[in-house]
Amino acid sequence: MRGFKYIIVVLVVLQLVACGTSNSTKTTLPTSSAVVDVNDASVNLIGVIHREDLESAYPWFSEGYNNYSVDTKTMEAVKPYLEGVTVKVYMGTWCSDSQREVPNFFKIMDSVDFHNIQVFGLDEDKTSPDGLEKDYNVLNVPTFVFLKDGKEINRMVEFPWDTLEKDMLAIFTTEDYKDPYKE
Repeated sequence: MRGFKYIIVVLVVLQLVACGTSNSTKTTLPTSSAVVDVNDASVNLIGVIHREDLESAYPWFSEGYNNYSVDTKTMEAVKPYLEGVTVKVYMGTWCSDSQREVPNFFKIMDSVDFHNIQVFGLDEDKTSPDGLEKDYNVLNVPTFVFLKDGKEINRMVEFPWDTLEKDMLAIFTTEDYKDPYKE
């Protein structure tokens, strides 16, 4: 029982500090179509984000992408399920979880030549001026929403249970995959 209480305390603390609202003074841009100074990592992209903007504006993107080793065996098992799938990624360029998971996700999806990915930047309150997050009830970032024929299959929220690759396989092959915040 003591171990269970410890796990609960850790999860509560993580929830409170992980990509939570802060009082930072970072600048936000309305969309990534604005010119971004690649030497100014204090700029947060809000709205539709293009991968090229992440690559050029944030050193953490290239570092994470280049340092990640893809589980190619698992991704070969995932690849057939990706036909007709769209992934919507809700992230915060200010968020350490997004900075860790989003570059890894892109490298994983590049490994199977999957590019049907839409990325949306949210502010520190997990909102955007256009309300892009509202239809999918995004409360934490990053959130990876997997859709087929416009309907949500499932999602990964903030961090994988195992690895991004293994969680994707579970999303497509099991009925019981739930993100950490699902009741």
